[in-house]
Amino acid sequence: GFAAFGFPKSHAAAFGLLAYQSSWLRAYYPAEFLCALFNAQPMGFYGPHVLLNDGRRHGVDVLPPDINQSGADCSIEGAAVRIGLRYTRGLSKEAAQPVEAERERNGEFRSLFNFLERTSLKRESIGNLIACGAFDSFGLERRQLLWQLGLLYRSEDRNRSERQLALALPVEQDMVPLRPMTDWDRMTADYTILGMSPSHHPMAFLRPGLNEAIAPTHMLGSLEDGTPVQVAGMVVCRQRPGSAKGFVFLLLEDEFGLANIIVRPHLYEAERSLVRAEPFVVVHGTLERRDGTLNVVARRISALATPQAIAPQAHNFG
Repeated sequence: GFAAFGFPKSHAAAFGLLAYQSSWLRAYYPAEFLCALFNAQPMGFYGPHVLLNDGRRHGVDVLPPDINQSGADCSIEGAAVRIGLRYTRGLSKEAAQPVEAERERNGEFRSLFNFLERTSLKRESIGNLIACGAFDSFGLERRQLLWQLGLLYRSEDRNRSERQLALALPVEQDMVPLRPMTDWDRMTADYTILGMSPSHHPMAFLRPGLNEAIAPTHMLGSLEDGTPVQVAGMVVCRQRPGSAKGFVFLLLEDEFGLANIIVRPHLYEAERSLVRAEPFVVVHGTLERRDGTLNVVARRISALATPQAIAPQAHNFG
């Protein structure tokens, strides 16, 4: 009777409506939908880096923070999403809002010195903004700007009048030749500081060194049920439901998409520490097609070596 089915039925209706509304917004207003999800974080099943990469695959550009374009929150810029200043590590929304307000009152920041003169952010926060590209519009390499920061920054307890009276002394004579950041360096800085990278996915750098037998995720849809397959990627979610009888479910992401990985209990017990904590893995398994979904049932799993730790924290459940 209804007493036995009323609870799941009412929840199914409520979630069905929410799913329809979300799907409609994602289809017709993809940039606005992604921007709203960014601004609602932390929430939901997927982290910001997964949302960013999904948006990119569906035609939504995500732009890095910019001290002359970004607000405290993420915003729409044309058909793209501009990352807000508060996504920078060490910079809260409350700390970012005065920067936005100062720019609106007195115009764009003209240089790093001008930014230091008009704001009171901590040195670490400014360094993080530089490292993730928020000062790129000044036309200087990020390492050059970080060097300038060390030369120009004065004590964080200075008052506003002292900042306004400070002279913009030349620093060119104190500069040293610095190697520009590589694409890998910038991507690593993005993940470390923003938790995501607007420009690159780690697997785009790692794939040239992989065995050619390792399939990108977008190829899985063309394979038949039962096909032996190898995939590699970044673990973005781990689930070990209490009702799953010891099975573990991983969500693996590469530069092309996502893959569901099923880890049987015996494999989990044999590779417990790897399954629970390794950020990048290679999976040998069998493709499974069931009820319109694709899974890879793992037979073997191993760590994928990377030059340095770069992955954001995966969402772990159970």
